[in-house]
Amino acid sequence: MKQSTGEMAMFYRDYTGATNGVPTALMRLSADGAIRITPNSACADFLNPQTGVALFSTYSMKSYDHLHNRKLGVVGEAPPGLTSTEISLEADKPVVISYTRNWTHRGTGYICQVHRGLTPDTDAQYHVVAEPIFAEGQCAVMVTRLSAPQGPVPTLPARLCGAP
Repeated sequence: MKQSTGEMAMFYRDYTGATNGVPTALMRLSADGAIRITPNSACADFLNPQTGVALFSTYSMKSYDHLHNRKLGVVGEAPPGLTSTEISLEADKPVVISYTRNWTHRGTGYICQVHRGLTPDTDAQYHVVAEPIFAEGQCAVMVTRLSAPQGPVPTLPARLCGAP
């Protein structure tokens, strides 16, 4: 299938973060793979001009090094062995985190795409760890709140916008 330049561009657009002057939350992303952010939505919408790549640690035709290792003031340290960055999100609005990773294990190819939704609180800090579980052919996306009250954050499964 042919793809238009516009369709291709939507997958490579950078996530720019929350608009200045709005209440925000901070989030550290740590992953082996690609993370895209769809703000102000309960579904992953790659056609939305606000949706963009926040982290891309695997091979790509475009370099995403300029997005990695950003420090916006999230407490604690990034875990070793994963690519990490920090982003701002508009607080009190739904956001979808989309994680994608492809790999081969024992001759079998795997494609993992996970969409998880949450609504970050004003001035809260979060940490997302997303990585493949190679031997099981699955991916894990875990969100932890780093500011009080600390602990795991329940997320909702999200779909692609327009998907049944």
